[in-house]
Amino acid sequence: GVRTPDLEAVFCSLPFHAAYHLLERIAHTMSAGEKVPFVPLEHAGAASTRRVTCDEHLMRCASLLVRLHRTPLVSSSRGTALLKWMREPLRSGARHMRDMATFNMMAIERLLK
Repeated sequence: GVRTPDLEAVFCSLPFHAAYHLLERIAHTMSAGEKVPFVPLEHAGAASTRRVTCDEHLMRCASLLVRLHRTPLVSSSRGTALLKWMREPLRSGARHMRDMATFNMMAIERLLK
């Protein structure tokens, strides 16, 4: 896997417009889940059959991007709208990951008894 410091280094070097575009893609992917594959507008004619899901890596990338580019995001209306759009998918993804970790911890405790 990719280490967090490596991701931070890459995301710090991104200009804001590229980080915003990446956050838009992540937000779309997280809100679509398994239902609709992400197809960039420039490729909308050639629909992809590849499915995308909301997973740990997307959440990690989104949280790093928001943390690193927080000031320009909250100072623009487009950025604020994007953050509001991402709020619920991020929260539900975090809840899912927490539930999965809790289940795994309980299973490990049970096996160790």
